[in-house]
Order: sequence, then structure tokens, then C-alpha cells
Amino acid sequence: MTRERAAHEARMARLSVQSRKADAHRKIVLGGALLAFSRLSPDEAAPILAALAPLIVRRCDRLALGLPVLSDDVPSSSPLPGQEAPAGASRPSLDFLADEGDFPWTA
Repeated sequence: MTRERAAHEARMARLSVQSRKADAHRKIVLGGALLAFSRLSPDEAAPILAALAPLIVRRCDRLALGLPVLSDDVPSSSPLPGQEAPAGASRPSLDFLADEGDFPWTA
């Protein structure tokens, strides 16, 4: 019975690793496609990027993308589009997207 259990656990571990690798691959491909689209069609990509920007809340991620860091009064788990913000919270400003020179994905 222990041999069967060990084989099952090894199989589950392999599946978990494969799943994480597939997820990372999808993210890389989608991110690359989004970057390419933003370079080819900046005007068409701007609304998409504007919709995604509020969902990027980690300081290090925002800095890596050239987005302004969210203020301390914005909760780290900003509501998704269509959801209401918690009392006292505000959505981050997207004014930085208006000027193409400040748009990090089209540089």
C-alpha cells in the first residue's frame, strides 16, 4: 500500500509542476501579445491597458511597468471592474495613460 501511495504522490507532484509551468507559459505568451499589440496599435491598446492597470496593485509590479505606485489609502486588493470599492477606498487615477510619452508599453 505504501508503494502505491508513493507512486500516487509522485504522480500528483508531477501534475502540479506541469500545471504551474503551463500557467506560467500562458502568462508569458499573453503578456508578450499584449506588449506587441500595444506597440502596433497604441490607441486601441490604451483602453485595455487602462482597464488592467488598477488590477496591478503590488508596488514592485507597478514600478516594473512604470505605473505610479498606489497611495497607502488604496487597499492592496482593489475591486475588480464592476465591483464596488470598500468604504473610504478610491480607485487609482489613470491620468498617466493620457500622455503617450508616459505610456510604458509603447516606448
